[in-house]
Amino acid sequence: MAEFCVKRTGECFISCRNNSTWLSFGIGNIKECPGELRCLLYSQIYVEKTDHINDHRYSYYLMGPQTCCRKPCLDNKICTNKCQCGCPEGFFSKNCTCSEKNASRIFNRFSLVTLPGAQVKQIESGDQTWAVSENKTALILLNETKWRALNDTLNYISVGKAGVWALNVDNDILIRKGINTQNPLGTNWEAVSFGDKSSVQDKLVQIESGNLGVVYGVNGMNKIYCRTGYTNWSPFGSSWAVVPGKAKHVSCGDYGCWAVRPDNTVGFREGVTMNNCPGTGWVNITHTDIVQLDSGATGSTYGISTNYTLYRISGICSKLPWGQKRWRDLIDFPDKFKHVTIGNTYMYAVRDNGTVVKFRHF
Repeated sequence: MAEFCVKRTGECFISCRNNSTWLSFGIGNIKECPGELRCLLYSQIYVEKTDHINDHRYSYYLMGPQTCCRKPCLDNKICTNKCQCGCPEGFFSKNCTCSEKNASRIFNRFSLVTLPGAQVKQIESGDQTWAVSENKTALILLNETKWRALNDTLNYISVGKAGVWALNVDNDILIRKGINTQNPLGTNWEAVSFGDKSSVQDKLVQIESGNLGVVYGVNGMNKIYCRTGYTNWSPFGSSWAVVPGKAKHVSCGDYGCWAVRPDNTVGFREGVTMNNCPGTGWVNITHTDIVQLDSGATGSTYGISTNYTLYRISGICSKLPWGQKRWRDLIDFPDKFKHVTIGNTYMYAVRDNGTVVKFRHF
């Protein structure tokens, strides 16, 4: 605390304002300053206020935030020492909503490593990494180095916290049973009913295993479905519900579900939970011709465009799951891809020639 005599209240206020050390001040007329006022400057607010509030000889004032910015800072921004409005330390993105601690991962394009072995048409990763080869053989990646083929032929496979789901060559729905750390391959496929939807166009053509209790799929007529009825007695759900909208490809990550529409535009489905899998509404993403995308751990979302270019959505965090709502390409990246997936540790992509590469995150 600092104390001195002043002639006017304004002198005490100016002394407090001109030094960032002082956060509050008291002003009073006491005998120690005959004919003047006593100014008390405080480096804190609440402690001194508690001590001083019962001394009725003084009036107590709190200083507002000091700023050198010409206009008030909006959208949670603060005035920096450069007299510009910016995000507080540790925050970034639109409206300073996202903390760096829970931001989605960004994968380093210079960390690309080509995996030896099979050529594939589609790959999916979560706790495990599975793929479907060009001849529709189911594959699993063991120890990040070796592909092992199963005696199963599939059109599509998906891996997530909701389990390993697949479509066989007739597009019947399957769930892999018996998977654990001791037996990563599991034991068998179990068929999952799709109700009375038995025609070719009615059946799912793509399926997506997302967060716990979230499974999405699209059929040949671009209708979107999600799995409902999850209970302790029915851990893989019991029925299917229609999700409003149209899509030809869907993906569900830690922070929600995404859809590629028939016109190659992309939307994010808000409010998707285990108990409300259809969600509540769509958030549109700035247009880029995307044909396939994947969202995974920490909400990271990458996509493949019509010209085989790899894109990502930046600024994603738990409080802003759709990020900055626009796609950013990996500038001057020469490789061409046809499929991408975000695993718990790596991102994998399939080149246009069927070889698989993986990327580390920063």
